[in-house]
Amino acid sequence: MIKSRAVWVLLASTLLCPRSAPAQAAPWDEVYEAGGRALDLGRYREAAKLFQSAAEDADRAGSEERSIRSLAGLALALRGVGRYAEAERHAKTAVGKAERLEDRDSPAAANGLNALAIILASQGKYAEADPLFRRSLAIQEKVFGEESPHIAATLYYLATNSVECGRVTDAEVLLKRGLAISEKADGPDHPRVAMTLAELARVELIQGKTKDAESRLTRALAIQEKLPGTIQVNTLIALADVRLSQQRGDEADSLVKRALRVSEESSGPDHPFVATVLVYSATLSARRGRFDEAEARFQRALAIQERAWGPAHPKVGHVLKAYARFLRQVGRDVEAEKLEERLKTPLEKMVLRKQMSPAPAPGRKPTADA
Repeated sequence: MIKSRAVWVLLASTLLCPRSAPAQAAPWDEVYEAGGRALDLGRYREAAKLFQSAAEDADRAGSEERSIRSLAGLALALRGVGRYAEAERHAKTAVGKAERLEDRDSPAAANGLNALAIILASQGKYAEADPLFRRSLAIQEKVFGEESPHIAATLYYLATNSVECGRVTDAEVLLKRGLAISEKADGPDHPRVAMTLAELARVELIQGKTKDAESRLTRALAIQEKLPGTIQVNTLIALADVRLSQQRGDEADSLVKRALRVSEESSGPDHPFVATVLVYSATLSARRGRFDEAEARFQRALAIQERAWGPAHPKVGHVLKAYARFLRQVGRDVEAEKLEERLKTPLEKMVLRKQMSPAPAPGRKPTADA
């Protein structure tokens, strides 16, 4: 399932709330608010500098809650520019500080938990992220109430993570709850409503509810097209899935090309999120017989993911698997086998070597490698 980086960041900024500015804002409030606005607009480097400054102000003032909130914002901003290791470190620092607060169920603690969960999920660590999202949701429900708009973003994140963990029915329930809250709090045409509609549609596609999904996606895209800068890749990709199922390949092509353009404009051409879109685009190109185009996109996606994560990361494995499948489809089995070999773990390779090794001669002891 493709996730729009812009979706995660746009909603992520709501997890830093409530951001209430007093009549005469202190320096920390001003800087923190500016960081939140920069995050909303996708200006991640600017946001990182502002949140770093806010964290330093908070530390000088000895305010642990402000420090936690600033570090959570900094982590999300760093994630936006692909600096995952630094983002995770700052988020873990925020969570560690929250654990030492007298009130461990404060909104600041929820900020830290959500930031860490988002960053873990972004790296494919869905099982680790799940309990953090759930604990954050419990804190927010306790502090703000079960129908508060403050919990809508956490419901969204928990739902998308639940899909990755295989709990599709749970995700549907969470998204419908979040949609009702957002529509009531923000109105029917808010970007957050569109994001939730798109994710709910993707869940319905998994469940085979194509007609329901198409209706939600059409509505989501209509909302996003009214508001410059809010069109999300996941909406376009999911709608392309619908069009493919309806044998409307040209429309699917157009949607996927648009999704790739949006992802490159919002994330930069070499961001891991763009690689995910490239794999989808390559698969569609192969289905439509454009094999040279498909291979070029698989190769570009693989290069991006290897630079970002290293050669042995699961995200690289996803590209290798899709690329190998393509090579087999076009009859290039030897090349496919080389890619598939990279997917095997060291343990699997050892077992295969044992299975392929000849039996020792009678009376001869097997070697250490046998």
